Amino acid sequence: MAERTRQDWEPTKAFGTSAVEFAVGTWRLSIGRVPRHGADLIQVYDSSSSHWQRLQTLTGYTKAYPELFRKLKADGWLSHLGIDSLVLDCGTGTGVMIRPLLSQLSLSPKVHAIDLSTGMLSAAKSELEKGGVDVRLQVADARELPFADGSFGMVMSAHMLEHLPEPGEGLREIARVLRPQGLLLIVTTRHGAPDALLRLVYRYHTLKPDWLKGRLRELGFGRVTNYPLGERPRLARWLSSAYVATLDGPSNNLAVELGKGQINPE
Repeated sequence: MAERTRQDWEPTKAFGTSAVEFAVGTWRLSIGRVPRHGADLIQVYDSSSSHWQRLQTLTGYTKAYPELFRKLKADGWLSHLGIDSLVLDCGTGTGVMIRPLLSQLSLSPKVHAIDLSTGMLSAAKSELEKGGVDVRLQVADARELPFADGSFGMVMSAHMLEHLPEPGEGLREIARVLRPQGLLLIVTTRHGAPDALLRLVYRYHTLKPDWLKGRLRELGFGRVTNYPLGERPRLARWLSSAYVATLDGPSNNLAVELGKGQINPE
C-alpha cells in the first residue's frame, strides 16, 4: 500500500472541507475521512446503482427537480434551448435531471450524459427508456470531457464536483465545452448537520458557496444565481442548492488540453 502523505489526509480548505468540525468547551475537534477517488469512487457508485433511483425518490429529488426546472423556465433561463441544441449532463447518475428538463421544453434538444460508473449508466438507460427518452450515454471523466470546445448550449451537473480532488478542473472543462451564452446548472450539497453525516459516509468535499461563485466568475460566467432545490420542504431542499449562470464569452484560454482526441457531439 502506498504511503499517504500528511497532505493526503488533511481536508482541503480552499474550496471546502470533507471534515466534520465541532467544539467541546475550549476544544475544537475535526473528524474527516480521506475522500474517495478513482476506482474506489466508481466501485461505491456501481454498488449503489441498483437502489440509487429509489433513494432519489425517498429524499425528494424526483419531485424537487421538476419544480426547479419549472422555475428556471419561468425565469427565462431555458428559452434558448430547442431542437438544434445540445445538452450535457455531467455525472448523470441515474439521469434523474434529464426528464424534468425535457418536460419544460416544447422542442427537445439532443442530450449527452456521462458518468464514470457503468452501473449508474446502466440504471440511467433503464430509467430513461421507461420514459421514452433518447440520451447518448457514455463513460467519461468530467476533468477530461471528450467533446470539442463550445459544443453545448447547456451543461448541468448534480453532486459531481464535490467528488473531484480539484473541483476547479471540472468547472474549467465545463466552461470549455459550453457555447458563449450557454447555460450552466450546478446542484451542490449544502453545508449543515445532515451534510456532515453524509460526508463521513460518502467522503466528499462540501463546496463553499463563495468559492463556487467566485470560480464561476473567474471562468467567464455571469448572472450567477442561487436557487433553492424545489418549492416544498423536503429533504432534498434541505440537503442541496442549485446555481445557474451563463457563459459570457469564449473560454478557450481556460481550456484543459487533452492528450486524446475530442469529438463533436451530434
